[in-house]
Amino acid sequence: MYRLLVGEVAGQRGELDTSITYIMSTFEQIADPQIADHATQIAIYAQDYAAAYTAAKRWVELAPEDAEANRTMAFLSLQQGHTDETAVYLRRVLGEYADDNQQGFLVIASLLGREIQGQSKAEPALQLMRDLVAETPGNPYAHFAYGNLASVFGRWQTAKDELNTSLSLQPDHVPSLILHARVLRELGETEAGIKELSQAVQRHPEDNHLRLAYARMLLSANRYPEARVQYEVLLGDMPNDPDLLYTLALLNLDMDETDKADTYFQRLRQTGSRTAEANYYLGRIAEIRRQYEAAIQSYSRIDRGEYRLDAQIRIGHLLGNLDRLDDARKHFGSLREQNTNAATRTRLYLEEAMLLDGGGHNEQAIELLSEGLAEFPGNTDLLYTRGLSYDKVGRLDLLERDMLSILAREPGNADALNTLGYTLANRTERYQEAYDFIQQAIALKPDNAAIIDSMGWVLYRMGRHEESLKYLKRALALQFDTEIAAHLSEVLWVAGDRPGAESVLRNALEKEPKDPKLLNVMNQLHNGQVSKTP
Repeated sequence: MYRLLVGEVAGQRGELDTSITYIMSTFEQIADPQIADHATQIAIYAQDYAAAYTAAKRWVELAPEDAEANRTMAFLSLQQGHTDETAVYLRRVLGEYADDNQQGFLVIASLLGREIQGQSKAEPALQLMRDLVAETPGNPYAHFAYGNLASVFGRWQTAKDELNTSLSLQPDHVPSLILHARVLRELGETEAGIKELSQAVQRHPEDNHLRLAYARMLLSANRYPEARVQYEVLLGDMPNDPDLLYTLALLNLDMDETDKADTYFQRLRQTGSRTAEANYYLGRIAEIRRQYEAAIQSYSRIDRGEYRLDAQIRIGHLLGNLDRLDDARKHFGSLREQNTNAATRTRLYLEEAMLLDGGGHNEQAIELLSEGLAEFPGNTDLLYTRGLSYDKVGRLDLLERDMLSILAREPGNADALNTLGYTLANRTERYQEAYDFIQQAIALKPDNAAIIDSMGWVLYRMGRHEESLKYLKRALALQFDTEIAAHLSEVLWVAGDRPGAESVLRNALEKEPKDPKLLNVMNQLHNGQVSKTP
């Protein structure tokens, strides 16, 4: 009893090794299944599976009919590699469910897939399940459980085969239908899975679990209008379900149906569930509508949780949009005072600097970022952002200093390499240096559209027009961006392809008719202000 008490006290203090040592020394001397059970659970908690196996073996000897003892022993014997022994205990577990064969096989599948990391135990577990399934031929639930276990281990083809067998035996077994559709999606047969669920929903329109699976499948295939129809049917049966309201609200927001999204978020807020999410997205909708005061009110209702910080940052930017710059700056300052986390404080410096830069207050942004760097010396994000602000006030020397400071610590920082290279190409005649920096950046991020654009631009500045066009065309193919389009149209014009230049410019202006870069290039081209010598 003394050793048992010492083990208990040690466990309460978190000294698990000591607890296991003392308790393990007692259960062999005391024929009490509760003590053996307790020792097993402590050892499992401590992830000492060898000790747990020893304790569980004693437990099952003392209580051979105890269902939990047999389940635990099945799991631990597999964990220790004793598959023959595992089979014995699995059959005992299955015997407990003689009146509910379906549940029995699901329990077996759960035991075999429990807490097994990686694939090392996959084949023994699957073999055990195969053997059990073979002992009950023609049982659809056995095949379903086997398919379920195979899916746990990512053996999708095996899962598909077993679920096909299950459905051939019981065509309307809803769990098999749902899992089969998911397996088809994993195998790249999403449309087949959607068709199967659609037909099943038509046969069983009252089954909400089936309809929900169908809706989610449509959603995963980006078939938003069809998914919305199914979610609306579900909501008709469960009008106050917060998860359905939230999903429908987000779905409508993704479809740019802001009025419908607003209605669903309002209904969600009224349920009293997921109120932070509802208020956050109601704020975003108000921003889209340029109703900034209403957006601030929605964001202000979020007083805790993961959405609070982002909502407070949005309030700061909205105050700036309302020309209340002093209030916005006080707001960001207050947020920094409330937060001691370094990453959060850094983010708040960057967000306020973004607000200042966006409003043309570049000197104030530089001052703020310098304050942040005094608190967090050498911070890459602060240095990089300050460098961009220096560029806006024409201080190329200081931009270069900050980018080189980053590269001294992080020679492989592709963004700093690209920014420095592009700026040198654009604002100086140090083309070879610029080319060298951009070449390093593109080696690090060969598919980055911005860096590919920079390479095209420096080659243009070096007079290598044909090479330049290859890069610029590839950059625009990778990502539409008005600056890339402006560069490409300018180089095409200079290279003598005026129809090509006008086509690129026209297509870009259709997407962004008020973009200043595009309008500036258009004026330059039409006024003959672009020459072959950059």
